[in-house]
Amino acid sequence: MSTPPSPPPPPPPDPPRRGLVQRGREAHQAALAAHAAALADGDPAAVARDLAKQKIGSMIAMHVRREVKTVASVLQEGERIVTLAGGEYGGGHGLVVATDRRVLFYKHGFVSATKVVDFPYSRIGSVEAKKGMIWGKVTIHASGNDAVIEKIDPASSAVELADAVRAELARRESAPAAATPAPPPADPHERLRALTALHTDGLLTDEEFAQKRAALIAEL
Repeated sequence: MSTPPSPPPPPPPDPPRRGLVQRGREAHQAALAAHAAALADGDPAAVARDLAKQKIGSMIAMHVRREVKTVASVLQEGERIVTLAGGEYGGGHGLVVATDRRVLFYKHGFVSATKVVDFPYSRIGSVEAKKGMIWGKVTIHASGNDAVIEKIDPASSAVELADAVRAELARRESAPAAATPAPPPADPHERLRALTALHTDGLLTDEEFAQKRAALIAEL
């Protein structure tokens, strides 16, 4: 009789559960470290995610998830997010963001078009906030128009947003005005012709004319 074939070797044992848990912890710690590094670098996507956890309540969070993930795409180069909140403006939920350049309302388009309404600080005259029992409301007075952002959750985020806008407006008002550049010096040939006209009209003596003319010729 022939010898029966040997049974196949048993499959390798599953990795111990402890190893899986350890790898999961390491992956989580690596993700946290990457997020912290992005925050330190001022990455707007990381800043938006971090602020959303602090400033947006559960009643509005589900409506602005896409906006939080994609708000960096509607910012200008180098624009920095100061604070944000979730609210309702123009009949739809979206993200209201105060940056170092403007206030903007952002609604990510899924079925309808993406909506971005911005208010540069140069156009904002004042801002006010109302804190209700559940919702908050922010009114931006800009160039004769009032933009009312309602149903901000939690209501405290409305006050924080308004305070951030006021602080930026105050900073801009207190900043020293840019110095007016001095006008360029007149062309020496033009100055010489003007000097000659003054001498011809008798407004300069021969001695004064000779001195000033010599100085102008030295500049040519």
